[in-house]
Formats: sequence, C-alpha cells, structure tokens
Amino acid sequence: MMMNLSDLKTGQIAIVDRIISSDDTRRIVQRLEEKGVVSNKPVQVLREAKSS
Repeated sequence: MMMNLSDLKTGQIAIVDRIISSDDTRRIVQRLEEKGVVSNKPVQVLREAKSS
C-alpha cells in the first residue's frame, strides 16, 4: 500500500519507496535527504508539527 509521509501517524514506521521532486519541492526534498530520509530506508514519525 502506497502512502505519503503526511499519512503516517505518530509512532508509525514505514520504508521510503521513492522521493518525488519538482522545482517547487526541491528544497524540501534536499532537507529530507540531509536528515537521512532516503529511498529504501525506514522512517518513524516521532511527533507532528503544529499546523498554523
């Protein structure tokens, strides 16, 4: 089942299948990669950011 990172709930773990980048999201993708979010690696949601 495919999901977006935003679909994960606190505490859930998932394997990153791919990261899709466009001109609009290139900086966000770069930040994720700097934090270790890359294809074929597990990620876990530790907490959710407050939305404004």
